[in-house]
Amino acid sequence: MRYLRMIAFCLSVHLMVFVAAIRVGAWTPYDSDWRAFLTGGRMVLRGQGAELGSLEAQTRVQQEAFPELEPENLLVFMHPPWLAAILAPFSALGTPWGAFAWDALVSIAFAVVLVRLQEELAGDRERSAALILTLTFTPAIMTILQGQLAAFITLALIGAWQALRRGDETRAGLWLGLVLVKPHLLLVPAVALLASRRFRSLVALGGCGVAALLLALATVGTAGLKGWVTLLSVVSRWEGKATVASWRFPCLRGVASLVVPPGSPLSRPLWMTASALVVLSIAVFAARRSSREGRGLDRLFALVPFGLVLSAPQLYFYDTLELSLTSLILWRARGEGRLGRALAVFPFALYVVLIAFVVFAARTVTAPLVGVFLIPFFVATAVASLSSGEPSGCSPSGGAPS
Repeated sequence: MRYLRMIAFCLSVHLMVFVAAIRVGAWTPYDSDWRAFLTGGRMVLRGQGAELGSLEAQTRVQQEAFPELEPENLLVFMHPPWLAAILAPFSALGTPWGAFAWDALVSIAFAVVLVRLQEELAGDRERSAALILTLTFTPAIMTILQGQLAAFITLALIGAWQALRRGDETRAGLWLGLVLVKPHLLLVPAVALLASRRFRSLVALGGCGVAALLLALATVGTAGLKGWVTLLSVVSRWEGKATVASWRFPCLRGVASLVVPPGSPLSRPLWMTASALVVLSIAVFAARRSSREGRGLDRLFALVPFGLVLSAPQLYFYDTLELSLTSLILWRARGEGRLGRALAVFPFALYVVLIAFVVFAARTVTAPLVGVFLIPFFVATAVASLSSGEPSGCSPSGGAPS
């Protein structure tokens, strides 16, 4: 029942958000990720999956659906072909109903995230605070308005963490299978599982990968898969296009673009080396026996979303809802008193202030500064919070439902 109540609540809240955004002209299906999702899903639905890697084919399909848009405003579908297959039924509904149906699914995933977050807190006051913080978290709002995939990634990380705390490694791997909608974000969780010798989780995750690959082969064939890989290599070099320009990314790649020009031969080695160090650090921590259970496991899963965000090759500031899991664990492990509570809330408050500054004050080159500030403050908060006291109001085994 609690899931049904939260789903009804989230759908109601998000409906009001949509109505308000539409009335002030802040949202249309044309401005959201639905344009790309509709393109990928419609190409699969029409049997054009083999052409997913063709920018010309994508332009034709997208212009047909949105004739008022210029060809240079193409929002490229860069996601894996198996996601295009999943999106095909939604694309059949057209615009705007397909967009509304997809956003409703994102809202349901977000509701499940909220229920699972609240299960880790004791007392109505803490749960209400967590509900308000998460609902007003800027990435959470943008995830719904944009129809982003971050809610599914967050749900995967929370589900895996709760499953591992119960000793269910297979289910943890199955939860992480949701991350396949953005496979480039799988590196950090997979390395953490490998370093901590969670081989059953890796086998389950590999099984999800095989299932996704078979779905892609059945819908787009080998030509579609090859075209997707080629498309990624082409789009990765579009530094001048705003939708993929690295200076917009609040991760180490965006930070590197502030240090050296994006076209510099040092840009790629710099961010790749920094990202590799982040992943290696998490692997070293995960390899410790103490990280396999209890507070050690909590520490590991406080670091995994953070490492995932930092090392991602492509990430936008509104695509970091995964950090809510880190913030939840920090809140559970906080010390007593006002200082401990302030440390737990600080990442959320800092992030909201920074995003507000970027959105309203400077829409251009300051975007990566979000990533610059997130790095030291999130690490400092994690160390301070996870080093003090026992988790508040929660048993070590957790309370996640099976």
